[in-house]
Amino acid sequence: INTSVNGASFKTGGSVEVRYGRYDSLRGSLDANLVLLEDELALRVSMLDDHTKYEQRPAFNRDQRVFGALRYD
Repeated sequence: INTSVNGASFKTGGSVEVRYGRYDSLRGSLDANLVLLEDELALRVSMLDDHTKYEQRPAFNRDQRVFGALRYD
């Protein structure tokens, strides 16, 4: 299993990724980190929607994930 967990940090930022592949495969991901209270409270949300299709029909793989992390210091 190739997964990792990103923790919330006190830096606002994020990324969006969309990939289109063979046999109409589609993968989208969102990673957002938001500082709610400076140097005190941060929130991180990560989402994934992966629909991989293969040459052989009806073979496919569907993966949907949502992860949230909160940091309070």
